[in-house]
Formats: sequence, C-alpha cells, structure tokens
Amino acid sequence: MATDKQLAAARAEIAQARAALDRAERLITRQQKAPAKRPKRNPTLSDEEAYPPGEQEYDRRILEEADRERAAGEEVLIPGFVADLMLERKHPVYAWRRYRRMPQAVLAEAAGIGRATLARIEGRSVETPQDATLAKLAKALDVPVLALVEDDD
Repeated sequence: MATDKQLAAARAEIAQARAALDRAERLITRQQKAPAKRPKRNPTLSDEEAYPPGEQEYDRRILEEADRERAAGEEVLIPGFVADLMLERKHPVYAWRRYRRMPQAVLAEAAGIGRATLARIEGRSVETPQDATLAKLAKALDVPVLALVEDDD
C-alpha cells in the first residue's frame, strides 16, 4: 500500500502534468489563431527599389564596359539605381551597398573594416576615407575605386 506521502507526491506530479498540458494546449491554440508569419524580407531594399530580373546583370555589363572606357580615358557610367541615390545626396558607398543588397555588417566584414567605420563613412562623419579603406570597399563591392569617390560639386 502507498503511504500518504507517496499519494501526495503522486497527486502533485499529476497536478504539474495537468498544468503543463494546459499551457501546451493554450500555446497550440494561440499558434493556430495567429496569422501565418511572412517570410523574412531583405532588409536593405523595399519592393519599389528592387531590381527586375536581369537588370543587375545588365548594369554589371555596363560597369565592365565603363571600366574599359575609363582605362581608355573616357567617362565612367554607373547604374541608374546608384545614380538616383547619389542625386539624393547619399554617399557613394551607401548607394553601391544598397545596389548590391548588402547589409552594413556584411560589407564591413567583406572589406575587413569595422561596421562602425563603415557607418561613419556612409554618414559622412569621416571627411575623406583613407585610400586603403576605399580600395577595400571597392573590392568588396566589385566596383572601381573611382566609383566610391565623392564629387566636390
């Protein structure tokens, strides 16, 4: 026969199990009532700014052609998306990063610089970034260094 202490312990375990079951049922009910979660979107671009399929490749070809022209002493062309952001007075590094759909942390890591340094460059807290830093950013963004230099006009 079970003692009173054993019965009390068994009743306590049953009460705990019932409470856990009630919590689980409430959680399941809440999850069933909750709207379906949307898949995570790329935080760097809104739908209006997203490129149609193939346009980024087209712009890459334009850039390659521009590199050849620049080597021949001709003018450098940049994608319209980047130009639009720069016309809005955004820093070229910011414009190219957005064009490449790269979060700051990803670009900073790829370039081997700190995210805070990148934020200061994009926010123009740094008057003129060092040439070595611009070269690292240009390589990570796959653009000529000249594309990241701001015009003084």
